[in-house]
Amino acid sequence: MKLKRAVIALFVVVCMLVFMFTAFACNKDKTPEKSAIIVIPGLQGSILYDPVTNTPAWSAEDFTEVSLLMDALEYGYLKFNDDGLPDNEVSERLVTPDFYSASAKWKYGVNLEEVAKVKAFGLTPTVVKGLTLAIEEKYQGTEQEVLVYQYDWRRSNVEEAEKLENFIEGHGFTDVKFVVHSMGGILVSQYLARSQANIEKCSLFVSISTPFYGSSEITKYMETKKLPGSFIHLKVGVDFPSAFELIPFAKFNNTAHFEEGATSLMVDGEYLSYSDAIAHFGENTEWGQNSLGEPKSMFSRLDDYYSSMFLSDGRHITQLVNSYYIQGNGRETTVTVSYKDGVYYPDGNITQNLGDGIVPLYSGICGLSVDAENVILIEEDSTLPDKEGYVGHMALPSQPRTIAEVLKLLESVE
Repeated sequence: MKLKRAVIALFVVVCMLVFMFTAFACNKDKTPEKSAIIVIPGLQGSILYDPVTNTPAWSAEDFTEVSLLMDALEYGYLKFNDDGLPDNEVSERLVTPDFYSASAKWKYGVNLEEVAKVKAFGLTPTVVKGLTLAIEEKYQGTEQEVLVYQYDWRRSNVEEAEKLENFIEGHGFTDVKFVVHSMGGILVSQYLARSQANIEKCSLFVSISTPFYGSSEITKYMETKKLPGSFIHLKVGVDFPSAFELIPFAKFNNTAHFEEGATSLMVDGEYLSYSDAIAHFGENTEWGQNSLGEPKSMFSRLDDYYSSMFLSDGRHITQLVNSYYIQGNGRETTVTVSYKDGVYYPDGNITQNLGDGIVPLYSGICGLSVDAENVILIEEDSTLPDKEGYVGHMALPSQPRTIAEVLKLLESVE
């Protein structure tokens, strides 16, 4: 009897040792989960500075930096050439702040709230600082990291997506939740398109007014060089590859914005298809041609760029992850740009009361139905106090209604 008990006891001990060894071996190779909420601003929303002089070439927290910004525009510190490459030494070496080492002033990206209060430059408060502060407050004291990822918004989203991937891998993030504004959603789309591993890391994707199918506003910007919502003219911005990547493409012409035959470009009263529109820009516009009068090289990259973000069944790459599309709606937004007698004809532009003034509604919701479960519309409402009903593109991320929706979505995946 004693021998039997001893055998049983020995068997139990051996089983426990095997279990403990197996668990140890498994855990030894298992990477601890490290989660982050990554907020990403849109075009012009990230600070660019010269690491040699440690001065910003693109930032505007106060009037001192606005002055530096004007210098950058005047002297071409941001300038790219006809091939979509930096045009001078300063432009080449500009970098963005690292969230972990940036001063509090720069860690949230460009923020025009203080400058815009006096309306001296006709600017709208921007962009993601208020939203990020709200997320940080909610997750304070938790292991959840919250950060703003800044990138060189002048360069192609394809190039910048690789840097985003390196950042995420370099910091060991195994679970990422993206909260993105405008072109920041295009950047993440390119990140997801890079690999299945990137898709598997993304537990939530929340876009705020991302022009997934492009925006006609970019064509107006190319022609006028005028920043949307401001009278500031960006003299050096028409050769940014990222700007070309926002030109409306074929899928935009198939959205509910248009009746059959209508498109995003009209020339002398006739609608042009996407391919004809690209040909028109390259052959008939100053901004679309290089110094030899040929179409700029950025046009030749667009087809591959667009197709990289779509699956064979027509779905957008973001529809492979847990995605939600927040879009401002109820402001006059351009859907068709017009040319007449060889020149830009703004009086012929066609607008709809569908969108946030910059991004047309169906581009911002990735071509889905407004009734889709993962589509959230923030409607213009002049009856709300303190301009909380305003859904203008640049101000939308930090509006109370937007923040409330974002926090709710983050809670859903906790």
